[in-house]
Amino acid sequence: MLGHQKQYGALKNDLKVGSLAHTYLFSGPKGIGKFTLAKEFAREILGLAKENLLESNIDISIVCDNGDSLKIEEIKKVCASAVLSIQEKYKIILIKNIERLTNEAANAFLKTLEEPNQRVIFILTTSDFQKVLDTIKSRARILNFQILSNEEMKNFAQDFNLEEKLLKKYLFWSAGRPGKFFKFAHDEEYASLYFEMEEKLKKFFENKNLSSLWMYLEELSKEKADVLEFLELWEILAKEKNPKFGHFLYEAKIRVQGNVNTRLL
Repeated sequence: MLGHQKQYGALKNDLKVGSLAHTYLFSGPKGIGKFTLAKEFAREILGLAKENLLESNIDISIVCDNGDSLKIEEIKKVCASAVLSIQEKYKIILIKNIERLTNEAANAFLKTLEEPNQRVIFILTTSDFQKVLDTIKSRARILNFQILSNEEMKNFAQDFNLEEKLLKKYLFWSAGRPGKFFKFAHDEEYASLYFEMEEKLKKFFENKNLSSLWMYLEELSKEKADVLEFLELWEILAKEKNPKFGHFLYEAKIRVQGNVNTRLL
């Protein structure tokens, strides 16, 4: 596991000595590879080969948020599967972005977590540790993940057949996150969005046209995923490229939060 050998080694040791936790919580930045490692760990617990599809295995349940929240219907379904008969030694339940549980979903999940089936293992991931319920934290074995170094990212990128210009751009945008780089390399539409957003940001600040910037931000706010990507890129540019991009970033985040909250009313 590139850049996460320490965490991977700890998990393999748990399996080797027979001290698997009932609940694992993988915490770290988005796109760092937490969920990839979670799936690999699930494979190893069940002794599955690489070519086996996790999604078709009845002893593994995978829950991903809809980009906004984890709904009670999804959590109830997966919690119900935790008490069904299990063919293998363990039942594995993977939940991505556990911090996005709605209040109702959290209540349903905690009931299952507080009355554990010893043959069920939860592997949870989060990109925002502070928002994870304390009850979940207290019951989980927590593994923290960090962004990769420039050297580690360059080694990772060697496996991709990319022209030098794209390679450098994707490495810059990825900011130490292999999952992010992988998406740029395999999703042309996603990469195009970043090219467009970077160009717009540069123009906004070169022309000092803040009114146009706020209008563009408001338009993006209709698609929450896109506006979060925009703010993320803005922050990367501010840190790595030119300090002037950091101006007004805080105000932009406040505006976006206001737009999102208004739509939720």
